[in-house]
Amino acid sequence: MLKPLLTFFTFLVFAGAVNAQSGGLIYYLKNSGKLVASKDSADYSMVVLPPDTSVDKNLYLVREYYK
Repeated sequence: MLKPLLTFFTFLVFAGAVNAQSGGLIYYLKNSGKLVASKDSADYSMVVLPPDTSVDKNLYLVREYYK
């Protein structure tokens, strides 16, 4: 009985973590810093995620991904 309950609660934790990662803004940019309309013409993309309220509610998480 304990193993199915543990599996269920583990699933709930992972499902909550996946859901919490949505909600960010994605910007596509050239190396010069200008925004472009399409993903194909961008040199890199920048993802801005909402702040982590457990650490600091004023700091946004910014990640950049290069081709």
